[in-house]
Amino acid sequence: PARAAAPAGRRLAAGWQGKPTVPGPQQSAAWGHVFDVERRQRLLKMRDGEFWVPATDVAWSPDGQRLLSADVNGLAEVWERATDHKVASSQMQTAVIKALAWSPDGQRVASGSEDGTVRVWDPIHAEELLKLDLPKAFATQLEWSRDGRRLAAATAGGAIYIWGAANGKDFIHGGA
Repeated sequence: PARAAAPAGRRLAAGWQGKPTVPGPQQSAAWGHVFDVERRQRLLKMRDGEFWVPATDVAWSPDGQRLLSADVNGLAEVWERATDHKVASSQMQTAVIKALAWSPDGQRVASGSEDGTVRVWDPIHAEELLKLDLPKAFATQLEWSRDGRRLAAATAGGAIYIWGAANGKDFIHGGA
């Protein structure tokens, strides 16, 4: 299962797939759960997507107010903690999303997929802002610089790519 701790450390998000032995809509859904680790209770149960697919990654926004989830079909969804509602859904990737990362200001999200792309998008309007191609590779981890000006990707083959986050121009590429 995918999991992430909220910035303050009190909340934990986890995502996994439904159970095929349970009849009805619960059978085919992937579920996301948010837990209060101090009180040891579940705060929220979110249905992710429409089909029986596992959540592949989850990430909290820097302020801990929004949760991003991704799945094997390339779908990413943004949930608002205050209302427990989905605020955006994006089907920008065409394959399994392997990595998610929020920009430090919470205004952009990066998703990396087995389709060989890293996409930067607006988490409120689900609009693509930038598409970055990884030749013959896919991102397994994404990280923004502290100032949000650079985006780094590590690939399954061990290569590191760093781009300018505003224009997508290569800054550094280090092979495996």
